[in-house]
Amino acid sequence: MIDEIKNDPAARILEQYLYTQLGGFTSCNFYYHQGIIAGSEFLTYAANKIYMAIEFKAGTSSAADINAARIEFYNEANVQSFVFTNNVAFWNTAGAAINYGKNCIDLKHIYFSRIVNSQNTHMIFNGYKIIY
Repeated sequence: MIDEIKNDPAARILEQYLYTQLGGFTSCNFYYHQGIIAGSEFLTYAANKIYMAIEFKAGTSSAADINAARIEFYNEANVQSFVFTNNVAFWNTAGAAINYGKNCIDLKHIYFSRIVNSQNTHMIFNGYKIIY
């Protein structure tokens, strides 16, 4: 049991599910990443590694192509498990500054082996890197 999540029922259920499905963990370490997505380890698949996110956020500070922003999540078998797109409405586009909601994706209690990113520039991952 991961002690830090003992008071989070959804995280405990996810941890128990992963532990059972993967046949146990070799290591499970807290992992926090806040920064640029490009070049991060989240883009690369490894057959014995998954990420269990207590919270996952991604977004951009750019107005260019913001409506095409999406993230594809892949499972432990490197098969796409779901795609998350969060389009945003623009307002005051005729003014000097374009106003938009930063196209922020905010998910909780998910797991994935890797992501494929389109248009999001930055992310926050708060969770665990699991080797099995």
